[in-house]
Amino acid sequence: MCMSGEEGLDVWECPKTIMKQTRYSKWFRERYIPDIKLFLEPSDVNDYEKYYKLSHYGLPFGLGGTPRDKFGRLVNNINYTKSFMFAEKKRPRCLRCAVIGCGGVLNGSSAGEEIDNHDLVFRLNHAHSSEQYSKDAGSKTSFYTFFPESQHIEDVVDKNVSYFYTMFKPYDVDYGINVVEDNNPPLYISKGKQYKLRKPALNNQRTRSIHPDFFRYIFTHYLDSKSHRPTTGALVVFLAIHMCDEVNIYGFGYDPRFTLHYYDKKFVAHTDKSTALHDVDNERELWNKLHEAGVIRLFKRDA
Repeated sequence: MCMSGEEGLDVWECPKTIMKQTRYSKWFRERYIPDIKLFLEPSDVNDYEKYYKLSHYGLPFGLGGTPRDKFGRLVNNINYTKSFMFAEKKRPRCLRCAVIGCGGVLNGSSAGEEIDNHDLVFRLNHAHSSEQYSKDAGSKTSFYTFFPESQHIEDVVDKNVSYFYTMFKPYDVDYGINVVEDNNPPLYISKGKQYKLRKPALNNQRTRSIHPDFFRYIFTHYLDSKSHRPTTGALVVFLAIHMCDEVNIYGFGYDPRFTLHYYDKKFVAHTDKSTALHDVDNERELWNKLHEAGVIRLFKRDA
């Protein structure tokens, strides 16, 4: 499901495309798989041969360890989106996309207008885009990516949004089922404590779940199998790389000269605790490699 190679679209007509960069960067060419599956489809569960291959790994890299019928309830539900966003019309040519992280490099950047001028805008986690943040981070949102504990859909101002759902653990499958069935989330139990998570205010007919093969592809091809798993930010950047012709990323890089998040009211320093779930050095190196290879443009600024 590589969007840049879609039938009827000559990517070479665009001044810049991801595919073109494979000609100039050996490092990227050796890693890039243009037709990698991005989203989980009914056939991945209903077709036993496909399911069997995916069952060799547990979440997020496969479907093993969770009963098959649960995945069936998710992907076979009438509300689970079975067609992609361009299925009913021809894919626009030369798509310019922006991916917005939460990094403090955006704080005071006045990059909002530049961000909103992209064809598609990807956001994740705390995607603050209301008027008080729009000058720095923009307000346009095309896609919002989340997992149960990270969803803050109320922060997204734009309501014409499609949603990408990530499943990292068995609970996330149950949560996803409740999303497509329009029920309240099940209780979340962590370290012996029970938590009642909020029901996401989304259109459950515009929600797709990211394919386990895509997780594994990013982890092995670009992160060199380091860290625990790909972060949501890494997933979203590579979704954009596979869906767009030109990708610019903002709010990434963990620059300690700036506050931790762009929405911080006071300066918050980068500490080992604040970035404990992320392989900061590995991701910073990856964004710089992609930037130097011309695959993406990493938004940078002076302190």
